[in-house]
Order: sequence, then C-alpha cells, then structure tokens
Amino acid sequence: MGDSSVAGALVPSVPKQEPAPSGDASTVAPTAAAAAEEAGARASAGDGEATADRDLLCPICMAVIKDAFLTACGHSFCYMCIVTHLSHKSDCPCCGNYLTKAQLYPNFLLDKVRLLALLTHSP
Repeated sequence: MGDSSVAGALVPSVPKQEPAPSGDASTVAPTAAAAAEEAGARASAGDGEATADRDLLCPICMAVIKDAFLTACGHSFCYMCIVTHLSHKSDCPCCGNYLTKAQLYPNFLLDKVRLLALLTHSP
C-alpha cells in the first residue's frame, strides 16, 4: 500500500487551468508577468548580444554553459550541473518533467556557439 503512494509521487501531475473571469486575481498576475517580460524584451531589443549571451547561460549555475548537455525535454545545462541535480532529484529543473541521466545528450552545437561567442568577444 505504501509503495503505490510512492509511485504516484514520482509522476508529477499538472492541474488544468480553467479560464478565469476578467476580475480574478489569477489573470492579473500573468498579465503583469507578460508586461514585465515585454518591457525586458524592449530594453534588450537594441542589444542583441545581451540576449544571445543570456541564451548561453546554464539555468542552474547561471554561468556560461560548460560541456553543454541537452535533456529529452529540450533544455540545456552544464554537464556537471545537471548530473549533480539528477543525483538528488529526478526532474528537469526548468519544466519539472521526469528525467534520468539516460535522457541526457551532448549538445555539440551549443558548445560550438559558445566557442564562437568567446572568440568573437575576445580583444
């Protein structure tokens, strides 16, 4: 009986979101978040390098990705960051999908992009 409750805990469930009435507080938060994201996009629109550099950051350590690995759900991380994370948890740090070390793949293209970015920014 205890094993079945543990098995249920390993699979994350995503609650369905119902459309909320226009005066509900839950619609205000996404609108505010969208406005903040749009403002950030406008602020960085003139600076394409900042946006490109942000795409090269590991979501775990927030540094430029070193030895990039891609997850089955499409997110990229430093190899050591994601392996360390997966030694403690079995989910993607970005989206929460179930993830194991067997579902990690080297991201050679991102490593090449990182190398090119470093070479073009060198004095």
